[in-house]
Amino acid sequence: MKKEVLQVGEEGGNIRGISREEIKEKMQEEIEPLLKSVRKHGFFSREGDNHLYYEKYVSSAAVRTVVICHGFNEHSEKYKEMIYYFYREYSNVYVLDHQGHGKSYRKVEDHLVTHVENFNDYVEDLRMFMKIMVERESGKLPIILFGHSMGATIGATYLEKYPGDFRRAVFSSPMFEMNMTQTPKWLGRMIVDFKVMTGRKKNKKYLDYDVSYSWFKQSVLATRRLLRPENMARIQVPVIVFEAEKDTIVKTEGHIRFVKGVRNAKLVVVPGGRHELFREKDEILTPYLNKIFEFIG
Repeated sequence: MKKEVLQVGEEGGNIRGISREEIKEKMQEEIEPLLKSVRKHGFFSREGDNHLYYEKYVSSAAVRTVVICHGFNEHSEKYKEMIYYFYREYSNVYVLDHQGHGKSYRKVEDHLVTHVENFNDYVEDLRMFMKIMVERESGKLPIILFGHSMGATIGATYLEKYPGDFRRAVFSSPMFEMNMTQTPKWLGRMIVDFKVMTGRKKNKKYLDYDVSYSWFKQSVLATRRLLRPENMARIQVPVIVFEAEKDTIVKTEGHIRFVKGVRNAKLVVVPGGRHELFREKDEILTPYLNKIFEFIG
C-alpha cells in the first residue's frame, strides 16, 4: 500500500493558501468578486421536472477541468475557496448540487431533511452532468475529480461504474466507511432495515429530522459495495486519498481497504487534520493544496 504522511507546517511549494486570519476579508474583496465575474450557473434535469443546480467557472487559460463533488448536507456555495484555488491555478471548475442539497430538487417536502431513494441516483446525476456539459466543454483537457466525504463515495462509485471518464481523482476525507462507533455494524444495519420497512406511520422518511432512513441505509450499502474487491479493481486511474488524523466523521479503516484494493491509489495522512481539510488552519491547508496540485499536474 502506498502511504505517506503530509509534512504540515512546511513553507515549500508554489501554492499558497489564504491565511485564516485574512480569509473573511479576502473572500469579500477578492474571491467573491472574481468568482461572480466568471460564474455561469443554471439547471438541468435527468428525470422530468426534477432540476439539478450547477455552477461553472471557465477560463481561456485552463490546462485542466476540475469537477467538485461535495459532501453530505453541503452545496456549491461552501466550496468558494476551493473553486478559487482551482480557478487561480488555471482550471475550469464545475460543481453540481446533488439532489436533496443546495438549490437542487428534493423528493421530500421538508427541505431540512436529506433524502435519497437510491445512492446510485447521485452517480447517474453526475454522469449526465459529465455527458451534457463537462465533457463537451472541456474538449481535450484532462478532467479531474475532487470529492469530499460523501462526494468521494459518489466519485469512487462513479469510477467503478464508468472507469474512463476522469483522468485522476482526489478524495478528501472520503466516506468509505461511516463512523458508527456507538453502534455495532450488524446492529446498525438491522435497525436501519427495520425502520425502512416499518417506518414511523406518520413520518416514516425522517431520521432525527435531518436525514432520512433511506439515505442512511443507501449510504451504508453504497460503501459496502464500493469496497468489494471486484469493484475496486475496476478503478484504473491514479487516485490520492487524504486521511485526516483527527477525523471523527468517517472511519480510517475504509481508506486503508480502498487504497489496498485500488491498483494506482495512494494514501496521504494529514497529522492534526480534521474532516474538512480544505478549511484547515494555515500550516495544514498550504501543504494540502500543494499536494493536490502536485498530484493533478
